[in-house]
Amino acid sequence: MCSLVSMNDKTERDYFHEYIKNYKAYNSYKDVINENLKLSDKDNLHYYITSLMPQKNKDDLDMWRIYGDNAKGVMLEYELPKMGLPKHFLLAHISYAGDKRRNGIIKLIFDLMSHTFSNGQHILFNHLDAWQHMFKPYEYHKENEIRLLFVSSDVDKWVKNDDFGILMPLKLFDIENEYPLKLKSIMLGPKLSEKDTNKDMLNSMLKSKGIKDFSIEESSFVFRDL
Repeated sequence: MCSLVSMNDKTERDYFHEYIKNYKAYNSYKDVINENLKLSDKDNLHYYITSLMPQKNKDDLDMWRIYGDNAKGVMLEYELPKMGLPKHFLLAHISYAGDKRRNGIIKLIFDLMSHTFSNGQHILFNHLDAWQHMFKPYEYHKENEIRLLFVSSDVDKWVKNDDFGILMPLKLFDIENEYPLKLKSIMLGPKLSEKDTNKDMLNSMLKSKGIKDFSIEESSFVFRDL
C-alpha cells in the first residue's frame, strides 16, 4: 500500500482541513479542530491507501486511460472479507464535496466539533485523523472511489517517487495471509503488449506465491493501429 504523500493530487491529503477553513467560525475553534485531527498524538503515524472502484466501473475506458497507464496496465479485482476488516484497516466510499460552500457531511462534523457545551467541553471524534482522508473535491466524483486505508507507524520500505521527487514509505503485506482483500481476477488492459506471454507469466508468478482461485481476463476494448 502506498503512502498518502505520493498521490497524484497533493491537495487530497489535506482536503478536509482546507475545506473547513472556509467556515467563518474556523479560527475560533482552530485549536479544537487540530486536537480532533491529532487524537493519536503520534507524529510517526503513516497513512497508506489502496484506491478501489465499484464493480460497475470495471473495464471503464476512462479508468483505463487515467489510472491504467493509458490502457497499457492491468486491473485487479478483489473480494471483500466475509468476517470484516482486521484492526487498523478502514474501508469506505469517498465523499465528494459539491463546492466550497456545500458539503453536508463535512459541515455536520464541523458543527459538532465547534459546538461548546454548557460545561465548556467539546466533542472529540475517534480516528478523525484517519477519516479526514475519505473526502475529495467534486471534480473526482465520477471515479466513485472506495478507499482502503491502513494506519501504522511501521514502514517496510522507503522509495523515491520519480514523478514527484518525494521520498515515501510503503507498507508491504503477504497477499494471502495479511492483506484483507482477496485477489479474484486480473484484467489485461486493451493496449497491454505481449498479452499471451504476460498471461502465462502472471499465472506462474501468482501460483508461485500460493495464490489460487483467480482468473486472468482481457479488456473488452480493442485498439487497432491505424
